[in-house]
Amino acid sequence: MAGDGIARLSAAVTGMDPDDIERSIEAWDTGRTALVAVATQLEGAATKILEGFGEASDSGVRAKAALDAIRSEVIVPRATDMSQASEALLKVRGAMVRARATQA
Repeated sequence: MAGDGIARLSAAVTGMDPDDIERSIEAWDTGRTALVAVATQLEGAATKILEGFGEASDSGVRAKAALDAIRSEVIVPRATDMSQASEALLKVRGAMVRARATQA
């Protein structure tokens, strides 16, 4: 029943465009890059805000902690999510190309 498998494969890849996947990969990578830049800026801002208020200042310590929390609890995890999405799409693209080659 190899013909049945080829028919299912053919139906699965019909209408798929590897270029669409490539554009999605690029979009996720662009988002990840932007978030990494934001994380870097937050890290620098946290250090500078503490310096600005003074290390003995409770306000400075709290402001730094808030920026560090945003970076570590929100920005970095979302950048990781975007990286994982991009990696998953790379696998999808590879599987799509292999499926099309098998179909041909």
